[in-house]
Amino acid sequence: MDERHGTLNITNGGGFLVLAAPESIFLDYDLNNDGNLSREEFFSSYDKIKDHVSSDIQLLDGDDNVLSLQGLMLSLAASNGEKSNSTKNLIIMGRFTLDQTPEELYLQITLGINAEKENSFELIVTGKSYSQIISFSSEKIRNRLIDKIF
Repeated sequence: MDERHGTLNITNGGGFLVLAAPESIFLDYDLNNDGNLSREEFFSSYDKIKDHVSSDIQLLDGDDNVLSLQGLMLSLAASNGEKSNSTKNLIIMGRFTLDQTPEELYLQITLGINAEKENSFELIVTGKSYSQIISFSSEKIRNRLIDKIF
């Protein structure tokens, strides 16, 4: 998956998310300050990184209630399958719980806003034979998901 790209597939009572985020967003967890998030640093900070991701990627209903992100899994991988010494992405996978589909649904991404000036993500959102491409940036952190998805 390309850096700063992802998918959100809304189906079967959930929103299934896959997103590739650059490691540069997570350099607060670079314990030896070498500008690289090593596997050891990644695994020693895994729970903190999960909390960071959960608070910075949220699905919200029309009343701004946060819908739970469950089963969050993270993986550190070379960008576009390049050699392991190249820049890395943090691959984020998880499921938002949707017991009932709210009338309004918003996706909010604030991941990396404080770490990078040029912060942006692009996601393809799909559901019930519909798809839309939504973009996020430091200036636009929240997007309404179109009703036709549901």
